[in-house]
Amino acid sequence: MTVDLTGKFICNDHRIRIVTGLRIYWDQILVDTFSEGAPIKVTTLDPVSANLHWRGFPREYSPDGRMPLIYDYRIIEPAAPWKAHQGSYTRFGDVRELLLATDDMYVITRNGDEMQVDFNARRLPVLPSVWKRTYLVFADGFGKDMDINSARPETIGELPFHGMKSYPWSKSDHYPMTKRHLEYLEKYNTRIVGEPLQASWRGVK
Repeated sequence: MTVDLTGKFICNDHRIRIVTGLRIYWDQILVDTFSEGAPIKVTTLDPVSANLHWRGFPREYSPDGRMPLIYDYRIIEPAAPWKAHQGSYTRFGDVRELLLATDDMYVITRNGDEMQVDFNARRLPVLPSVWKRTYLVFADGFGKDMDINSARPETIGELPFHGMKSYPWSKSDHYPMTKRHLEYLEKYNTRIVGEPLQASWRGVK
């Protein structure tokens, strides 16, 4: 996330306090002090491929014995003691089409899923002398937890959308039901999760 701090400091004390009700660990915060006159050129690349598949759960560990825990991507557990929302998830396979526009037709993933997204760097223009290239990934989506105080904490539905006035939907609101959106639901969201907890963690062999 980015925050514009221009004009926010009322004195020469530039210390910043971040207040949150969540336990969040920040591993890096960067401050940009370049003038607005610095030349910037934005080049947008669409992904050339995007594949959704099952990965599993990387092993949690602490290299120094302190929090927060980090993950070892090389060591994968097939199951984890975390619940998943019940409902219709995006089926595995090619999902590139769902990443090309902000149109309320998105990839719905559960814990343990992995999406590999590839870009073709050869399509980028040659940089002018002494310029530096920075890569940013633009992500637009919705997150939903299973806190009992959250709205609809056990299920995927109701599906969120960009034009909604509130969540859960108000009486005058509903997910877009155009022909394209209905085709999206029928084509992509066919992976049904009916049990919130995997069998191996329910004592089922």
